Amino acid sequence: MENQNNFYSVSDLAAKLNVPRTTINDWLKKFDRYIDFEIRGRRKVYTEASLDVLQIISASKDKGQSIAELEKELAAKCAIRPEISTISDEPEENTETQVPENAENLPSLPAPDVLQALQQAFERCGQDLEKHARAQDHIRRRGFLLVAVLLVLLLGAACATLLLLGQLLTLKESSKTLEMRLAASKEETQLLRQNTQKEFKMMAAKVESAGVSGTKAVAALQEKMTAQRKQFDKVLKKLELAEQRREKEFRRLEKELSFRTQENARLKNELAAAVKMISSMEKKLADSQEKYNILQQKNADLNRKNAALEKQNKTLEKKIKDNKKQNNTPVQSAKIEEKQK
Repeated sequence: MENQNNFYSVSDLAAKLNVPRTTINDWLKKFDRYIDFEIRGRRKVYTEASLDVLQIISASKDKGQSIAELEKELAAKCAIRPEISTISDEPEENTETQVPENAENLPSLPAPDVLQALQQAFERCGQDLEKHARAQDHIRRRGFLLVAVLLVLLLGAACATLLLLGQLLTLKESSKTLEMRLAASKEETQLLRQNTQKEFKMMAAKVESAGVSGTKAVAALQEKMTAQRKQFDKVLKKLELAEQRREKEFRRLEKELSFRTQENARLKNELAAAVKMISSMEKKLADSQEKYNILQQKNADLNRKNAALEKQNKTLEKKIKDNKKQNNTPVQSAKIEEKQK
């Protein structure tokens, strides 16, 4: 709001002093007897003297002075705003005042206190409307932010669950492949044993037929069988270790899947709670909207009353002027001249 002829609004004072507007309003209420202002339309404007008073208050707050010290400084430097009396001072003379004949029929003018009360009511209604609008915007922003956060959390949990399921399926496939390889290796081992036994029998028959020379062949065959058995044992140990590792990995993935399932259930419960909270917020928003509509209706009623009062004032002023014109007759002017003589 612009200042004109060294008059300032509350926002202008806040900008001049670099202080929040709420603090300025608080100071204006606490130290109102030192504040000089004028009513223009439906708002107050403050003078240069009010700006000086607020500068003194701001400097005192920066120094850390107490309220008593600030009051002393204001009383010493600033003048107290005089109360405007609505009763005019009339000279105590026995002069005859001419009252119009229809003066009793004229309605009484509204006092300045009534107009000031109406203006304060307008200001309070405006402040209430602003508060309700800010509260509605705050509730909407909180609801949207909460829903967005919960959706992001659910999306992350779903992605992690899908990745875990993919790993589990891959592990199952690899486990099946390993089992097939183990079964094939067992079959090969059995075939190897059978072939070894056949060869051993054949060699034994040859040894028996060959006599002493077959002893060396038997020893060689036994060494060969021992080497094959050691190799078989190594392969079997490797397969057993692979099976153990597979089982451990499978159990780990099962535990992780269970944990992810519990986490997903927890997030669903949080989402349900959030939806419930949002519904309650929407209910509060609807209540605040209803209050907002009621305040708007009251504001509209006050505007209509103010317009009616202004219209009544204009009508009364017009009637008073007409009565004055009617009372200024030549006879009355002659009486006034005689009294003056």
